[in-house]
Amino acid sequence: MDEINFPMTRINSKSWLDKEDLFPLFNGYIYTSKEKLFNDYYRNKEFVDCKGDIYKVIDRIPPTNFWRNFLKFLPNVYREKLVFIKTNKRIELMELKKDLISGIRRFNNDATSEAGKEWIMEIERSKSIKEVLCGVQ
Repeated sequence: MDEINFPMTRINSKSWLDKEDLFPLFNGYIYTSKEKLFNDYYRNKEFVDCKGDIYKVIDRIPPTNFWRNFLKFLPNVYREKLVFIKTNKRIELMELKKDLISGIRRFNNDATSEAGKEWIMEIERSKSIKEVLCGVQ
């Protein structure tokens, strides 16, 4: 399978539950064992990587390391590896921009309106998917 280029972000903003869906995945792990969180935000959801390739999360693999399980209560110690499949679909830059901006506007309120406007302007200035996900350098 092709190498995933992180970070990734969730696509299809119409199906997003809340602002949490706006946060990118910086690696292929989630730092919780909570079933509901996995089902709500990851299972069967599509993510796009920096190259525009679309992947779907199909499962997760819990850690086998004793210490990661034993020290599960410490932040960022416990992590489960996400299992992705390549969908053989791609997203174009303009389509991704439109989807993300739509998602940002959907959750934008008075408290986040200035930050939301700045974020939208940065997305609009982006010349590649990597710039959309990592910011304009």
